[in-house]
Amino acid sequence: MLMVREKLVPWVESVEDVGEPKICENICLYGQENVEVFTAKRDPMAILGGLRELLSKYVGIEYQYMNEQLMSQRRSIKRKLPDIQQAKETVTYLKKQKEEGVGEYRCRFPLTDNAHANAKVNPQEIDSVCLWLGANILLEYKLDEATDLLNENDSSARKSLADLEQGIAVVRDQITTTEVNIARVHNFNVKLRSEKRQPQPAAQES
Repeated sequence: MLMVREKLVPWVESVEDVGEPKICENICLYGQENVEVFTAKRDPMAILGGLRELLSKYVGIEYQYMNEQLMSQRRSIKRKLPDIQQAKETVTYLKKQKEEGVGEYRCRFPLTDNAHANAKVNPQEIDSVCLWLGANILLEYKLDEATDLLNENDSSARKSLADLEQGIAVVRDQITTTEVNIARVHNFNVKLRSEKRQPQPAAQES
């Protein structure tokens, strides 16, 4: 752990913790002019060690595993969103046809990616639809209930996607912030050592 602004800044332990911007804020040195104040009561080498340890965790196995989790979840949600949108459009279309009094007609629907089948559809006889909920679960809903459920799922998926995007951005931001802080503390440490090596002026005799 690294002591920054009198607070302990631990490595995040879970994917949920990544989305907390305060972690990144706590390790920021707020500009070159604050490095001297920050290192006044601390050994610069100890601070560098802590920052490098933190960075090694970000770019090491822990970060890679966490980043893969975030990216995998993001890909999964992006695949689901078009399906949810298509289902919403289908239910809305059926409701509109029912309201407009459209009669029976023929259509084709996909059985699989490469197979379609013919069907007769009478909007006036359709009061419900069946929705795949995942895990091989299929449930029947009234048209209005299906619309509400799909809207809720769409909203939830978009919120989850936004949270994941924020989590990925925060992790990347922490890496950049830590690298910048390492450079700042290192440069200040070099400056201190250079000043210590400079000979002190001799005292003038009275």
